[in-house]
Amino acid sequence: MLPNKRRIRKTEFSELLSKGAFGASPLFTIRFISSKKDEKSTFAVVVSKKVASSAVARNKIKRNCYHVLRDLSPKVKNSYKIIFFVKKGVEKLSFKDLSSEIHSALARNRLID
Repeated sequence: MLPNKRRIRKTEFSELLSKGAFGASPLFTIRFISSKKDEKSTFAVVVSKKVASSAVARNKIKRNCYHVLRDLSPKVKNSYKIIFFVKKGVEKLSFKDLSSEIHSALARNRLID
């Protein structure tokens, strides 16, 4: 899991949704904004009920995404707030495929060094 210090708080969502840049991939929609502080990037993962109706399935997807983000966080540029909105189809991916999809989504939006 990703430490709580590296997660975006609910109070920061409104700013990110209104002012953040937009990126898309087949399995994720990404919103990100550069923060003015010189600190490590923070992340959030949102899984809607349309993706997985069961709370157990949604939590499993979130845990897997946070696990991948924890491993990728040293490569991600500093001072960014990034939200991943998960689309349908992620629940069928293996962990290895999920990892490569998240990496490619970050690379496509130039968020990885």
